[in-house]
Amino acid sequence: MRNRLLLLTGMLVVLTVLSFTDKTTSIKSLIGTYGICDCVDLKPMKFNVTFNGDHTFHYFKNDDPTKVINVNGTWEMKGNSILLKDYDTTISIHDKWTFDKNESCLKSKKGFEWTRLCQVKPCK
Repeated sequence: MRNRLLLLTGMLVVLTVLSFTDKTTSIKSLIGTYGICDCVDLKPMKFNVTFNGDHTFHYFKNDDPTKVINVNGTWEMKGNSILLKDYDTTISIHDKWTFDKNESCLKSKKGFEWTRLCQVKPCK
């Protein structure tokens, strides 16, 4: 009986500690540009999102020449999600992003369109 009580007490302590552990990603790890960089052909990125430390963002999507999106706005972090706000465009954009497992990539869903962008270094 005593062993069960010790086991239950130990499990309770572990669960309590885990419940207070911060599972959100830090803002420092978010800052940067996410996209796909084609450095082989030296073409500019067709889709990227840049998050700045002052909570501003730049969203650029150039995969359809008739609907080039180039907007700026602000972002906020809620849990593990990044919400884009205060932008001015008539074209629908991916305005909610979440970190994937390795936390160096972001994913978003807009309707039936799924997008995954990873942190990139500028092409040199």
